[in-house]
Amino acid sequence: MILVNGCSGIGTGWSSDIPCYNPLDIVKCVKMWLKDNSDFKADITPWYNDFEGVIEKDENTKFNRYITYGKVSQKGKTSYKVEEIPIGQSISDFEEFLMDLKADKAIKNYKAYSDRGKNKPHFVIEESKDGINCSLETLKLKSYLQMGNMVLFTREGNLKRYSNVGEIIDEFCKIRYEYYELRKAHILKTLRLQKLILENKIRFLLEVINDEL
Repeated sequence: MILVNGCSGIGTGWSSDIPCYNPLDIVKCVKMWLKDNSDFKADITPWYNDFEGVIEKDENTKFNRYITYGKVSQKGKTSYKVEEIPIGQSISDFEEFLMDLKADKAIKNYKAYSDRGKNKPHFVIEESKDGINCSLETLKLKSYLQMGNMVLFTREGNLKRYSNVGEIIDEFCKIRYEYYELRKAHILKTLRLQKLILENKIRFLLEVINDEL
């Protein structure tokens, strides 16, 4: 579930940042592992429920990260609407940013129509004559999902840094498969014992019916 829910936190001497992934993508990866785990690799893109922006891998190979973008589109001649903000940014943070832009006269005005209950951002921004041109860059509708700090506890209780999501899925599958084998063996043992008991009951009943006791 760590890949479904994601995590971000700091402990004593370590930290961890793991983005969220689509449960259906994880299921596909597990099925791939079951078919062939000799050289298992999983390259899946982070996913956030109800997020309508774009998530793409950073083309600069120097950085092991993904970039998330909000959505901004032109509504009128000088007005723009923002209907999504990047992952990690709250509606309140973005509105405070717009308030600062308005105070600095970088924009003329803005109106907020966001549904905070459903966490759906919606802003309409009016450009000012000598201010900024509204875009993903100028409105800072971009954030990063770092992939180089995926630290988790192993089954032995030790901290381990994973280089990619495939390593996490691979280790999970190995442990789960091992315990599924143990579970299977236990179920078979139980069924064999039940079978032996039933066979003895049948033998006893037959001997009673045939007056052999």
